[in-house]
Parts: sequence; C-alpha cells; structure tokens
Amino acid sequence: MSDFWLKNKIYKDNFNLIQINIGNLCNLNCTHCHVGASPRGQNNMDLLTANNIIDKILQLDIETIEFTGGTPEMNDTFTTFLTKLSDAGKKLVVRTSLTVLQDPKYVHFLELYKIFNVKVIASLPSVFEDLTTKQRGFGVFDDSLEVLKKLNDLGYSKNNLELDLVYNPVGTYLPKNQKELQSEYKTILKDQYDITFNNLASIVNMPIKRFKKDLENQNLLDDYINKLKEKGFLKLSSSFSLFS
Repeated sequence: MSDFWLKNKIYKDNFNLIQINIGNLCNLNCTHCHVGASPRGQNNMDLLTANNIIDKILQLDIETIEFTGGTPEMNDTFTTFLTKLSDAGKKLVVRTSLTVLQDPKYVHFLELYKIFNVKVIASLPSVFEDLTTKQRGFGVFDDSLEVLKKLNDLGYSKNNLELDLVYNPVGTYLPKNQKELQSEYKTILKDQYDITFNNLASIVNMPIKRFKKDLENQNLLDDYINKLKEKGFLKLSSSFSLFS
C-alpha cells in the first residue's frame, strides 16, 4: 500500500450526494474513457440491484442522487431510478454522453428529464469539431450540438432546469484555467450555435483503463504521470500502483 494512504487519513462526517454508476454500456467508445465503457459494455446493473439501492437510499437523509456510466440512458433500470427517486423528492442529476439522446430508442429521456427536473451534466470535450472528433469519433460534435439545442428548447439553462458541460482535454494536455474555459465555451457556443448552458467543469484525465492503454501505445505514459506530479494532480509516493 502506498505511504500516502498510510500517512493521510480521510474523514467524512456527513454527505448529501450519492453517485451511482449503473454500468459500462455506452453508445460511444472514447479514447479517454476511465471505465472502459463502450457499445459492448456488459457490466450493467440489474433491476434487483437497482431496487435494493433505491430502498437503501430512501432510508438515508441524502438530498442528491447522481447517475453515471457508461451512459445511464442505456441501462434498463434507469427509468425506475428516476421515477421512484423523484417521487421521493430527491434531486436527480445525470451525466450523459448527449449523443445517446439522438437515438430514437432513448430520445424520450429528454422529456423525462424536464418532467423530473433532472440536472443534466453533458460531456463536450471541445467547442471545436476536430478536437471532439479526435476524442469521441466522427459525427459526435454535430449530434452533441443538436441535443444541446433540444435541451435549450425544453428550457434547460433557464427556467430552473440546469445544464452543465464538462471539458476534458485530448491526449496529454492538461486543462487551462476553468473560468477562462467557461467564458470561451459560452461565447463560442452562443455566438456560433445559439446554445447556452449554466456552468463548465474541467477535469484532468487520470491514466487508467482505455486512456492508460492509449498512452502506453504511444509511449507517453511516464511523461504524462510526471506531468501530473509536477502540476500537483498526482502525489502518490509509489507512483502508479493505484491506477494499474
């Protein structure tokens, strides 16, 4: 075990958010994916497990429940989660790939999100098509913009319906100042596409799963780990044992 975990104890006396990963099935196959999600993902929650989790949540004084994956919409339990937890008065958040909501099989979730007042956190790795294509594949950029427009039309980013975006860089780059990025995103999306959103979060890609393998294939893994250490994102004395 790393000395970091032996010397630094983490204490939590209360919390008001639970994040639930309901599977690694996703309509995309992104190069940076930390959980190895893809259209072939088979590690997905069944209904019995979902109902057990719901029963437990209802016993706890937890305000917000957030769903991630994969992309949650593709899991058969997701509608059950939304319905039962909304009826219980929970605040719901979904982290979506966006493009899944272009699929006729899942487009109905747009209306469900409005009905249940679900906060949408959407991945958009760049406001430039070429960079998004490099990370997420051809056609993803245009489909993402179309779904963002549909969310705006439903009242998202206004009328108390929250829409946040997530930026994460391509390759070994690290994100620049988050406020600058948010301003850039807001200006370009509004001026060029008439799209609005609430907040932008920038994240650093951890070298695990598919992203780690991609770095290894390019002989960039050690360089990237050193960069994370230099910038203070990685402080483990035994370097990489936890991310193997």
